[in-house]
Amino acid sequence: MKKTNERVSLENWAVNDELLSLKISAAWKSFKSEHFAFMAICFYLFFDYVKPDQQYPIFAILPFLFLSILGAIVGWYMDPTSKIQFSALHTVLLLFGFHAILSSLFAYDSAFAFAHFELLRTSILIIFLITAIVKTEKRLFIFFLVYFVSNFRMSQFGFISWVKRGFSFASYGVTGAGWFRNSGEFGMEMAIFFAFTICFVFFLKGHWKGWMKWLMYFLPLSAIGCVLASSSRGAILAAIGGLLYLSMFSKQKFKAIIGASIVLGVAYWFIPPE
Repeated sequence: MKKTNERVSLENWAVNDELLSLKISAAWKSFKSEHFAFMAICFYLFFDYVKPDQQYPIFAILPFLFLSILGAIVGWYMDPTSKIQFSALHTVLLLFGFHAILSSLFAYDSAFAFAHFELLRTSILIIFLITAIVKTEKRLFIFFLVYFVSNFRMSQFGFISWVKRGFSFASYGVTGAGWFRNSGEFGMEMAIFFAFTICFVFFLKGHWKGWMKWLMYFLPLSAIGCVLASSSRGAILAAIGGLLYLSMFSKQKFKAIIGASIVLGVAYWFIPPE
């Protein structure tokens, strides 16, 4: 990639400038132009992360999560561009699933073990579907945008809750929806979200204007705020590790290290004694 007038020049890249600028109309147009399989897997990501059925009764009328998975499977079968290309990751996942079956067979209570096997089975299926359907650069970019929207729904709520209590410590930390109702898991997810949004800010900030630029700047801020508010030492270490990793592989190491040091210094200042 080459920089031209502080904008990233993306020659031979499938993502156009309007989409990089995060114009809502361009993002929606690109999303609608994709195959049904990709739409379904995006809907799955949103419903699995946000869990709107737990907050709004209208979303509990139909099993939207199941329907989105079913739609992704049917769409994958109908979409000629969605093909599974086996890699080391897929092999490891299948071995892990086989190991889980053996463990359940020889468990102290096999019935109890197999009663919870659906969680692992569904997770492996979803990973296969994502790697088969999200095959192009444009799809990957839109998929990340859906991921950002899903996480921002939680991060802004957690960050505002932390601000309202005066950045103070709470034994319950902050929580999200669905899988992230536990503060520890929520903090780890926010650490991952923080690393992704930092990369987007550094590489694509030249494409953003107006309120969109400030919104994208707020994403990593809300994420790191939730990491600190979660009262999870593991999440804090994960965020620090992400910053150090990005600093090590940056072309401007000195600026990256200075920036990371400032972020860590401010974070340390806000970490409660508890």
